[in-house]
Amino acid sequence: MAASILTGQPRADQYFEVDGTMEIIPESVHLRSAGNPNARVPVIGSTVPDSTGEVTTIHAGNLEMSVRRSLNLVGSPQS
Repeated sequence: MAASILTGQPRADQYFEVDGTMEIIPESVHLRSAGNPNARVPVIGSTVPDSTGEVTTIHAGNLEMSVRRSLNLVGSPQS
């Protein structure tokens, strides 16, 4: 997700762990950001999320991202 936000891409792969193996989750999230397609994306080892209301702040090494969750209940996002 960090790479998608930093570079302005509309989606990010999501994974979950099953018996020690990472499996991809079907696409369910679309992102909007003002990221730069040429942005350098740091390697992220671990993250610590902190949620307050509709904002989740993700601390990952020197990177800190705040993401506002917004639901679109009437249809899918426009491209």
